[in-house]
Amino acid sequence: MVVGGWVLRPQIVALLCWCALLLAPDTAWSFHTQDDRQTDFSAFTLRRNQLRLGLFQQEAGIANWWTIGTYTAPWVLIPFTGAFNGSVYTKLKLVDLHGFAASLRANYFIFNLRNVNAGDLEEGNFHASVLPLSGTVSYVINPVWTQSFDVTWVETLAHGSGGVKENSAVFGAGLQRTLQLTLSTEVRLSRVVALNFLARYVPWAQAVSFTSDTTAADGTRVWVEGEIEGGDLRHSWMLQAGTTLSWARFNLQLGLGYGDFFVPGIRFVGVNKAPIPDLDFFFRF
Repeated sequence: MVVGGWVLRPQIVALLCWCALLLAPDTAWSFHTQDDRQTDFSAFTLRRNQLRLGLFQQEAGIANWWTIGTYTAPWVLIPFTGAFNGSVYTKLKLVDLHGFAASLRANYFIFNLRNVNAGDLEEGNFHASVLPLSGTVSYVINPVWTQSFDVTWVETLAHGSGGVKENSAVFGAGLQRTLQLTLSTEVRLSRVVALNFLARYVPWAQAVSFTSDTTAADGTRVWVEGEIEGGDLRHSWMLQAGTTLSWARFNLQLGLGYGDFFVPGIRFVGVNKAPIPDLDFFFRF
């Protein structure tokens, strides 16, 4: 690019654009305002009649203190599983006074898999219900700095049945519980740019318990109860840094973390530590 006889390299142009975002005037209409705050990592909710339509989540503000929503992924699975999958959640802001806010959130996920073939299992059918319950508090320390703390309990119940080679059959159920803590910080650089810092930790995880009723080819039935050690999940953690950019209706969330992967919404935990990218975009109306 040539401007007034000067040659501007693409890197310089990108830097100038970034600076323009940071110096955006306060009169610009954008997401990061005193009334419109990030809701993913805080106790705040959408305002009444507001909508969030995005890649991974859809939300609606029923009242200034009440938001309902759903996650996209379970619904996308329906054509591939041939069965009903879905999610719904509600978030209630109980307190919002002098910069302090507290909320409760309940999520419900339902998953169904049919005709699963894996290893010795043939035509397996599984049903799982996942109920993450969260309590969150946030404090707006000043116009730039907001601190939040979240406690989440994840209850998982699964059961299924299927055929096993040599004309045997198996029926079973499993249960898992985890307690998760999240500390998050939002630093607003302007009305357009906010930095996000996130830390997740699992102080307690119950061993996965299961029951199984097996019928062999000769008609013999065997009832089995057992546990799979949950120590691998205990003390799982993740650290993440990112940014949320907002231009009027459109919002872009980018980040990079390291640690164990916490699946958004459903809050399942993977135990293999690795770099974890974060990408989301949505529109708010």
